[in-house]
Amino acid sequence: MEQRRQRSGSLPTPDEGQFVGRADLVARVRRDLGTHRVISLIGVGGVGKTRLASELAHEVCSAFLGGVWWVSLVDVAGADRVPDRMITALRIMDQTARPALDVLVEHLRRSEPMLVIIDNCEHLAHAVTALVSAMISQSNTVRVLTTSRQRLGLRAEHAITIPPLPVPTLANPRGNAAYELLADRAAAVGHPIEGSQVQDAARLCQLVDGLPLALVLAARRLAARTPAELGQSPAEVYDVLSRRISALGTDPAEAPHHITLEASFEASRDRCTPPARKLWAVCSVFEGSFDASAVQALCDLPEVNIDEWELADLLDELVFRSVLDADVTTDRTTRYRLLVPIREYGAARLREFGGLASAVHERHRDHFLVVAQRAAATWQDHEESTLRQMHADSPNLASAIDWSLRHDDIATAQNIAANWVACRQPTWSGFLPNARRELQRVYRPSGHVQLSPLLVTTMALDVWAAVVQGARPEAETLLEEARAKAAQLGGPLIPALSYAHGSYHIFGYTTIEGLSRGVDLLKQAVAEFAAIGDTGGTHQAKLFVGLGIARLGPRSEALDVATEVLREAETFQDARWAYAWAHWNAGWTHLWQGDPATSLTHFDASEQHFAATGDGWGNSWAPMGQGCARALLGHFEEAAELLGVSDGMRQPLQIALDQITLFANAQDEAVQRIEATIGHAAFRRAFERGRRTVIERQNAASTAPAPTQDSPIRGLTDRELEVAHLVAQGLDNVAIAQKLVLSRRTIERHLANIFHKLDLEGTGSRTQLAVMLTQSHSQ
Repeated sequence: MEQRRQRSGSLPTPDEGQFVGRADLVARVRRDLGTHRVISLIGVGGVGKTRLASELAHEVCSAFLGGVWWVSLVDVAGADRVPDRMITALRIMDQTARPALDVLVEHLRRSEPMLVIIDNCEHLAHAVTALVSAMISQSNTVRVLTTSRQRLGLRAEHAITIPPLPVPTLANPRGNAAYELLADRAAAVGHPIEGSQVQDAARLCQLVDGLPLALVLAARRLAARTPAELGQSPAEVYDVLSRRISALGTDPAEAPHHITLEASFEASRDRCTPPARKLWAVCSVFEGSFDASAVQALCDLPEVNIDEWELADLLDELVFRSVLDADVTTDRTTRYRLLVPIREYGAARLREFGGLASAVHERHRDHFLVVAQRAAATWQDHEESTLRQMHADSPNLASAIDWSLRHDDIATAQNIAANWVACRQPTWSGFLPNARRELQRVYRPSGHVQLSPLLVTTMALDVWAAVVQGARPEAETLLEEARAKAAQLGGPLIPALSYAHGSYHIFGYTTIEGLSRGVDLLKQAVAEFAAIGDTGGTHQAKLFVGLGIARLGPRSEALDVATEVLREAETFQDARWAYAWAHWNAGWTHLWQGDPATSLTHFDASEQHFAATGDGWGNSWAPMGQGCARALLGHFEEAAELLGVSDGMRQPLQIALDQITLFANAQDEAVQRIEATIGHAAFRRAFERGRRTVIERQNAASTAPAPTQDSPIRGLTDRELEVAHLVAQGLDNVAIAQKLVLSRRTIERHLANIFHKLDLEGTGSRTQLAVMLTQSHSQ
């Protein structure tokens, strides 16, 4: 290990545990010390601010002639004691009766360049602010680094928010920072994580949201328990980690607020105003992120009674105290989030309010019922913003379903689930398996379920999801059950059932009669959706009618339907996703009607729009259409690669193509045509190249650094970011197109969008983009 030469100063005792996941942050702070005189490391209690500052102190100790000085305020109770602690920590000898601040300032004026690190400032923020202001105004050679749960508020202050560690996947946790911290500390107490415990340990990291203090506390418990025994839910784990191990002594070097999770969060709560404490408890009912409108819905309760003006200030206070995280979305709205352990602390406080907890949960359920209903009814008017909001609200929608089922309100649970799926968000995000689980929970709950049109609707939506996933046997059984229940109801209008029934025959057709039956049922669904004013449902059913007629004929009707679907999509507002599917439908129509050149134009357009909207489902289907079209045009190698890309992208979506005969037959025809010309071996080589492209792309996405919250590149879609990174690597458009198995025109379209979003112009745009990416990831 490289030995660092220490100048004068006082450094904290090095931590013997492994320091993981923070190297980039240390490098950033070190770099920023060259341009900022005051830097504050901000974050929730237990996130690792002190440890990061300690590592930095040891790393830069030889860079300051006047030394690096560590000042801990953790045990300083009064504001008037802060200057005295500074004098003691800086080893300033003075026998006069002068005020401590005067002594400190005079010492700093005469000193060589130094770094003063003031740790744990939040409980003395006003005193530290005044002291640091005096220090930098009276000395040009001092740099100050503070750690705190809130900013000081100085004009010269440069704040850096310290996030928790990223959490691991269950499949491959090794190498992840949170997992490695837990594993290192578990080994230190003599109980290394091995074998079957690895996945349980990864799950534990997820349950505590990667909060370092929680991981360290959990590791201590692993001396007596397995990771799984610490708890299977966030609440269970929080409860364990909030109890002190009485058999252990107290480490004198450990801050009192780091002994348990509860002690850490109590320190933050004590510095909040009473209304902010109440709001913290109220917000604990949210899962994942939430916006101000959702909070306001809860605050309108008479028992809470916080108006919108007061709410804005209280949200600001909780963000300022590092209780809430705030993130501005691409829609320029702010979404808030409580880390899981902080949420569980708030939930414990909410229960102390007695009946308020039930009222808040009920209002949460009612709010997200309205959110789901509104999304299903109006998605075609504000499609992209609706899809993004519903994706962000998914954890809360699931939570609202949970609450409804636990309190035997099955109808509300069914209502939320049905509208959630009907707005197409689970399809767009590629989360259909999750949506199916939610649907199955509400039409097969543990308690009694009443026969109703809503029940049949939820079953029908699950039939449709099973059909497009290729789970045909399951879809068939469920369809028969749903139709039988609909017959018992005596014939009320259930458009979703006609839609699912028709889709079953279209997607899995084996005979012309079955295909024709599917077209008739989908035409019936078009009429039924129109009768209840469901514009989105009408459009979607019409799109599938077009697929059936395109395969069945006649040609004129097929082209008319494709044109009508495209025209409708153009009339929707902010609806590039609907437009992408309309082009995709037109692509198959022209392909099956013998015009592969026009077909390819539509498939290329659909791929562009799918990518632009961040679609997680259509992106797997567009390359198949492109491959089938290119096979007919005689571009056999490229066609095989595109089919490989499509296959690779379908795997994570759990799509069984062989059960979706509408497209499986089309791909088989393309494969036969390709192999007849270039042979089976050449086809397989090209096909596997395409599959590898997907794997490489997924690996690159999982290891690429995330842009910082204030980075302009946060507005780029995943595909645009992928293209941007390849530009930064020096690839030209042709090379990027080959690597991503896309057309050059598609790459040019992505770059035009990127340059427009980032306001880049001129011949140096590619260089500017590379610089912007580098700066974003290094901040």
